[in-house]
Amino acid sequence: MPDSLPYQQCRQLKEEGEQLRKAHQFTEAAQLFKQAYDLCHDNYATSRYIHCLCRTGDEPAREAA
Repeated sequence: MPDSLPYQQCRQLKEEGEQLRKAHQFTEAAQLFKQAYDLCHDNYATSRYIHCLCRTGDEPAREAA
């Protein structure tokens, strides 16, 4: 439901996460993408979460996968 509160929150978290990812703040971005995933189980949030964790090191990426 595009106008539901969880959807809006999810979209906002992904937008903020994307800004942080572009600024190479991968740890912070990963946290936002994880929150977005927990809220709406979005595939985009999942892929960005894992991408950011890969940028922070091998161990966090292994745990996420």
